[in-house]
Amino acid sequence: MPAGRDVADTLRVDFERAPRRIVLATNNPGKVREFRRLIAPAGWEVVTPRELGIAFEVEEDGASYAENAIKKAQACADAAGGLALADDSGIEVDALGGAPGMYSARFGGPGVDDAGRTALLLERLAGVPAERRTARYRAVVALAWPRAAGRPPVTFEGVEEGRIGFAPRGERGFRLRPGVRTGGRADAGRADRRGEGRDQPPGGRGAGSARVAGAGGGRVRLRAAVAAVLAAVVLGGCGTPDSNFPAETVCPSPQALPTSRAAPGTAAPQAFVGRIRAGARELEQARERLRESYPNDTFYRRETFRPDFAAYADRTLCLARELRGLPAPTERLAAWKAGVDAALDALIAHTSAGREAVRTRNVSEYREWYAGVDATIDAVEAAANAAP
Repeated sequence: MPAGRDVADTLRVDFERAPRRIVLATNNPGKVREFRRLIAPAGWEVVTPRELGIAFEVEEDGASYAENAIKKAQACADAAGGLALADDSGIEVDALGGAPGMYSARFGGPGVDDAGRTALLLERLAGVPAERRTARYRAVVALAWPRAAGRPPVTFEGVEEGRIGFAPRGERGFRLRPGVRTGGRADAGRADRRGEGRDQPPGGRGAGSARVAGAGGGRVRLRAAVAAVLAAVVLGGCGTPDSNFPAETVCPSPQALPTSRAAPGTAAPQAFVGRIRAGARELEQARERLRESYPNDTFYRRETFRPDFAAYADRTLCLARELRGLPAPTERLAAWKAGVDAALDALIAHTSAGREAVRTRNVSEYREWYAGVDATIDAVEAAANAAP
């Protein structure tokens, strides 16, 4: 997340058709208070199951943080009939083989409070030197829609690296001494944001709400990094299909190539190669024109960008498919064309994904398209300009 911006700023990206209410899959006062503090300033309504008069039971028996978070978010979304958020988290200690991990809230057994879990953790690490007390706080946020919406849940992970201290500090949660890398990392598979870490985690259960700090170390505000991911993705990364987005253009019929005198009915080899190479240059020129108008990956915020990108994508797809459909006139050129076709296939898939990302206002996938467009175009050019 860019420096100088907070979660509310991220939420203000103007995607007017995005949903404006999130149901938290928890009634925990600490979590509710913190998520409201992070999200509500942008004009979002954050509500709880209790406030909606609904109840649901979820057994957290998943094999991962993500599975547990998805189960809670999905159950809440189905009960509430709207977008729901849930999280799962834990402390992973390398010297303990990654324990207590996703079982952090139950570390030590029933009836053990945060102080007891912290004491047990320090007891297990007795005699372990500082350099071997590496650990991390991992949290996963899940967003889910009602099953009737036909949209799969999505998850986002935040990780904070550090070390376990030698004595408890404060009143809540496990403690972690920040290590060399203290920036939050958020990962959605194809979604990525970086948090500035200015907000402390909300109160909650066990390690899931731990304020991670230690001797000489400041507080690591991981929950804010995860919330920043959520904020950006709810508006852009999860996407909202737009019925006004231009439909894909019907490609015009390609012009016929000059035929060979030696083999009537087939394209002249020189004309065939020339058309492939000219097409590759056209693909490069189209990319450059788009980049001149929108020189970085933040221009998805401009509404004028959307029809312009649709036009670019349609032109690229039509041209790539035209080139892909040209039959090689000779066996020697067929081997060369196979390499060109492989690059064209990658370009078609990449461009189609980018078009869909812009159509659904999916910022994370659009940024993935932006990050890979040069490589896909360059691969086509390289293949086309290779010696046949």
